[in-house]
Amino acid sequence: IRVLVLHGGLPDEDIRCSLKVISLDNAIRYEALSYTWGDPADTRRLQCCDASLDVTVNLHSALRHLRHVYRKRVIWADAICINQTDLKERESQVQLMADVYSNASRAIMWLGEDTEGVSDAFQAIKWIRSLFPVGIPSTNELHPTDIDKINSNMMWLLTSERGLEIQRMWLPIGHLLRRSWFTRKWIIQEIV
Repeated sequence: IRVLVLHGGLPDEDIRCSLKVISLDNAIRYEALSYTWGDPADTRRLQCCDASLDVTVNLHSALRHLRHVYRKRVIWADAICINQTDLKERESQVQLMADVYSNASRAIMWLGEDTEGVSDAFQAIKWIRSLFPVGIPSTNELHPTDIDKINSNMMWLLTSERGLEIQRMWLPIGHLLRRSWFTRKWIIQEIV
């Protein structure tokens, strides 16, 4: 596969990158970027391998946010790492998607630019998560004490003053979950 070597730069500098071919069997570390393309007609330019390349606004924004100032970052992003004009390559690369994500050192989910309410949504999610410090086990792992604790936490969440506060936070969580990233069929494979 190809990976994108994102060169360091200041926030106001143009995005520069190069491509490198690696083997999925190799120990080269890379991060896999999961994102939505957005409007294919709405593009921004970046420099890749000393040539200009137009990418969607959303991908450009993701790369701008992910770029380090002084060091390179190795990322796999489909729109750049797969030759989009070569149908055979696209088809063969789609077959490798599970391997691309499972061999990545980390999968990055880019949900888009931060907007008002997003930080509230993540605070609410974090707070709800704190109620279940060990997670919610699958049903075949549940013990009666687990069920009692989950029920107790859920009742408290729904009836306490703090619980009422969290209910008001469902609006930003709803807005977050309506972002286009959550509508993609590929997200299940990328998350897994």
